[in-house]
Amino acid sequence: MNFINSLIISTDKLIGILLTRIQKSTATPAWHSSIFRILFGTYFLTFGLASFGWISEAPGSFFDPPFFSLARLAPGFPPPVVFFTLDILVALLMVLVTIGVRARISGSALVIVYFIGRSFQYSFGKIDHDVMIWATLLCMSFSNWGTQNALVPDKPLRSHSNAIAVLACILSFGMFTAGYEKYQNWLDFDLGTNGVLSWFYPGYFNLDSQFLMADLVFKIPFWLLELMDYSAVLLELTPFLCLIAGARFWKAWLLTACMFHLANLLILNIPFGHHIPVYCCFFLCPLLQEEKIRNNIWFIKFVRSIIVFAILIGITHIAFRLSGNGVISFLKPTMRNTFSLLIDAVTWTALLILGSVSLWSHRDKEYVQSIYRSS
Repeated sequence: MNFINSLIISTDKLIGILLTRIQKSTATPAWHSSIFRILFGTYFLTFGLASFGWISEAPGSFFDPPFFSLARLAPGFPPPVVFFTLDILVALLMVLVTIGVRARISGSALVIVYFIGRSFQYSFGKIDHDVMIWATLLCMSFSNWGTQNALVPDKPLRSHSNAIAVLACILSFGMFTAGYEKYQNWLDFDLGTNGVLSWFYPGYFNLDSQFLMADLVFKIPFWLLELMDYSAVLLELTPFLCLIAGARFWKAWLLTACMFHLANLLILNIPFGHHIPVYCCFFLCPLLQEEKIRNNIWFIKFVRSIIVFAILIGITHIAFRLSGNGVISFLKPTMRNTFSLLIDAVTWTALLILGSVSLWSHRDKEYVQSIYRSS
């Protein structure tokens, strides 16, 4: 019995130490999180929102929801007005989150709307990879990202640092699960097989993913392709280690992950644009020096202009839905093509620069420590 008690106490202390280290690695003051909220909402309002109106046009015979799904409670696809309402709510709630009108409640409501819509969308048997968007919204709804730079601010909560730490853990877990599967299949030390090519050939020949630098794959030596396999496995299996090691290690891992996604985009034409704003959450601090720019007139005008821009885009989204014209993407076409992928490539490159500067900002240890104490 004493051994069991000692084991429980030791485990509890170990978990406490790990959680503390994760919180320090991801510490972000509320002011920085409020800027992230504005950028997050504006990004998705600009590059495209989730849409469910098209589901009502599908034949009823396609309705086959998974066992653990909210859609199983329904006898079939709901009438079109339900999906029309969901589309309106997605646009409206994203605007409210962006401009800071009770962002905590608006974000939570948006997650619920998404959950309902995706439950019916997944009835077709295909699951999308945008779960990190909604995980971010859910986690940040327990943070203080709506307490500053907001039209109707939220009240501060003590769970702010925990919310961001949980978001980092969810991201790390998602990467780890992907890496573990690759570890079982790609790490075989067999030059006769290759994981990268197992993704490349079906996409290139079956899906016509032949944009940007895809043709260069045929010129890459096979030993380098094998090395790319092992590098991908190593990257995806190590986020938790870097998260525990400290803020600089965590940001270095995120920076490497950005390079990984950019390479996937250029070679495999897989954009993963939904992860761009999620990574940005961890790069803003200590890059943005709050005490120097929060009262700067030009920075204030910049933030206000983004908010106005987000409101105008949101109104346009809602107007298009009300007019029956469906959804719109201002800067990125719905079909995958060179223009769409180039925009993603430019955005990933910009994030790489942002992350590099953020990592470089850690050289001022006293300043960083003062920020983390305030968070």
